[in-house]
Amino acid sequence: EKFLDLLNNVKTVLLPKIIDDWDKWRIEVGREGDDENPRMSPKARKSRALFNVVSQEYSLPKKSKNGSTVDQWVNALAEDAEFNFSSYAECFVSENLIRKYIIDKRIPLSPDTEKAIRSFKEGEAKSRGKGNISIEIRKYDSDLSYLSMSSLANLVDGIKDPEDPLKEACLSRDANEYKPMRDALAHTALLTEDAKDKLTSVYKNIKGRLISLFVSK
Repeated sequence: EKFLDLLNNVKTVLLPKIIDDWDKWRIEVGREGDDENPRMSPKARKSRALFNVVSQEYSLPKKSKNGSTVDQWVNALAEDAEFNFSSYAECFVSENLIRKYIIDKRIPLSPDTEKAIRSFKEGEAKSRGKGNISIEIRKYDSDLSYLSMSSLANLVDGIKDPEDPLKEACLSRDANEYKPMRDALAHTALLTEDAKDKLTSVYKNIKGRLISLFVSK
């Protein structure tokens, strides 16, 4: 009976702990962990894996004077990178889906939007000149590629009653809440926990709103 108790303890207590530790320690040293371990969400796991691949490019030789210092800097970025990488992917997918939706529905650009596009194009032209860039940068020569979530949302699902903007839910309201965190994210800033929570909650609302728009298409 004691032996059976031991086997049961190994199976239910010891092995799960070993498996979790193996996964945790593998990831901490920049290796692939256990994809089937529910300890991390698939999105977080893939984000961390991408960070580990990129960060390895900054590994200095072991005998390097600053090797351990740089390793500490890299390790300190890991947790934030896990969040930022996946959040950027969410921005990338959602904003480009809105662009495709606008094209598919042939939604016209507003005068304010066209003005904003001209301003962005002029700014980019100056930057290209300063940077001595002659190659094409944007894959598609589309005005929509110059618009961020806020402008795109106004075209697709804007505020219906300017006098009472809180009257009903719309994508534009979500985009206004999203913008401060989205812009910080786009500039590779590290976010506070409150900002992470806000970004996550607003993105869930944006995703739900987009899915409802696509379904009603």
